[in-house]
Amino acid sequence: MKKQVHRATFDLSGKKVPGILTLKARRSTLELWNDEFFHVFGGTLHGTTADAKAVSVLDCLESHPTSTSGKEHSGFRGSVRFGLVTVGHGEHLDADDEAVIAVEFSFEELEWLSRTGVNGPYSYIPDPDPALIESLRQHKPDYMPDVGDGAMLAYFGGETTVLPETPTEIGTVSINRGLNVQVGGGVSFTDMSSVAIDFDTPLTVHETSDRMNALRHFFGLAMGYLPVVKGAKIATSRRTGRDTRQYPVFQLDLHCPGERPGSKERLGHRLLDCNGQPRKDELRTVLTSWFTRNANQERRDANWRFFDCFFEGRHFSINRTIAAANMFDLLPKSDWPHSKMKDLKRKIRHKAESVRHAIGANRLARLEEVVDHAVDCRNHYVHGTPAKLDYNRVHVQAFLTDTLEFVYGVAELIECGWNAQRLADLQPGDHPFASYLKVYDLQLNRSGI
Repeated sequence: MKKQVHRATFDLSGKKVPGILTLKARRSTLELWNDEFFHVFGGTLHGTTADAKAVSVLDCLESHPTSTSGKEHSGFRGSVRFGLVTVGHGEHLDADDEAVIAVEFSFEELEWLSRTGVNGPYSYIPDPDPALIESLRQHKPDYMPDVGDGAMLAYFGGETTVLPETPTEIGTVSINRGLNVQVGGGVSFTDMSSVAIDFDTPLTVHETSDRMNALRHFFGLAMGYLPVVKGAKIATSRRTGRDTRQYPVFQLDLHCPGERPGSKERLGHRLLDCNGQPRKDELRTVLTSWFTRNANQERRDANWRFFDCFFEGRHFSINRTIAAANMFDLLPKSDWPHSKMKDLKRKIRHKAESVRHAIGANRLARLEEVVDHAVDCRNHYVHGTPAKLDYNRVHVQAFLTDTLEFVYGVAELIECGWNAQRLADLQPGDHPFASYLKVYDLQLNRSGI
């Protein structure tokens, strides 16, 4: 999300205090100053910018200003730490206001979910039929340039709905394509796709942020890395469209400085996308099932632990290996064939068996042995049991950690209705799971297992 700077006046217990709100991801700041002493009691601060935008700064921590003085002037200045911000031509919001009816956000890689060819949904006709040229001459607006016999036609394919409205536990999810046309020095089309969640009942800003973040992480799993959010907007009211349907009015920007930053990695293909109706249907099935299953608190805890590990990318550590093994213990008892199954190795072997079956029995030879060694590694650092491999070798630790995350992530997707045969069509650079599968035999031999 691009840096924003807002000069505003904030209301502190009836006192008007000027300040500068700088919104730049985790480096966001709020600086206040005044001639008189002021006190930030915490909670929510409301302010108004010079261009009449409403600013709501939520989760502020209590703070006291420090005195400043110069040759001719003295006053008080203070910094405020906060969690969430809304700003725009809408209403002020408090933390407990159940007012948000929808959220819309975008990220740079979103168009890949719907790309249908080399140029996506945009193309051109270098030698159009004369009838097309004549039709354009007759129907073009007067301000457009004349159309010559040698004209070329550029066009947008017209599919504005990438993912139809899909009801889920977190709300109705959809992906829609906008279009930005730039003219001057040539004509170019830019994709402006966005994800929207329309809520069944109004939510607080915190609940909205949580659901947006959960969907962002889901797409991160499909893409192989956590995407960088370009912008997010929330709606607190609706308007009636031409077809008499009610549409959210997105008047407030939402900023979440505390969220995990996105990755700078860019991979080639996705485990899930909207390229063709079968793939679109699969995405809807997996998306719906993922959040239905995620409604279980135990599974949700396990999934967040998985994301904490998976989005570390190629940065490995002992703590990551331990966490990657422990996340299987967080899964609900219903995942195991025997209610009394408590042995961690048996739990992970059970998941690994389903993964091998889905991918193909001729792949991932001795996967259960690798799983056992991964748990042995965990036990060595947690309980002090004897080491069975040299865990200090980076490629060994990486292989064992990747195995745990691969088994967990693939098993969860399979149980949501994903076709794991998709991995066979991908190259190592397309997704971490594709890379793991392609180099599995090499890593197995290198590890000494």
